Amino acid sequence: MFSNVIHGCFSSISSSIFEEIETTDLLICEVRPYLSSLKGMGLKDNLLYVTDIDRIHVIDNNKDQIIKTHDVSGEKNDIEIDSKGNVYLTDMFTKKVLILNNNKVDTWIDLNEYSKPNGLFMEEPDLLVGTADGLLRINLNKKDIKMEIPNKGGIDG
Repeated sequence: MFSNVIHGCFSSISSSIFEEIETTDLLICEVRPYLSSLKGMGLKDNLLYVTDIDRIHVIDNNKDQIIKTHDVSGEKNDIEIDSKGNVYLTDMFTKKVLILNNNKVDTWIDLNEYSKPNGLFMEEPDLLVGTADGLLRINLNKKDIKMEIPNKGGIDG
């Protein structure tokens, strides 16, 4: 009855990646996660971590394939990775630095006193965070926040 309802799937280079799944009576197109508005990238071993506004993609660099997508509200921006493999990312609207660890995204630190956390730079044992107020230095262990360079404009990564 459903045979040959859909004869094939077409992929669009700019919008989606499609995968064909064939059943006995029907060919179904499954939409896979796609890259939309990339903001930051970080590479650890063979994994490329990419922020994409409200998602974080984990891409296997050897296979050129998205292996995991984390849906996260807010607006993700830059990424940095520490020597332990923890992935840090800024969220400009919620004024937080998030952490991706063990396939789970959590708040690492709230930056409510600062505007628009944006760029990141890892200088262990500290994480440098660019904001609209200046450059912050945050100790990874103690989470102490120090205004490293006061600024009247935004600091991007």
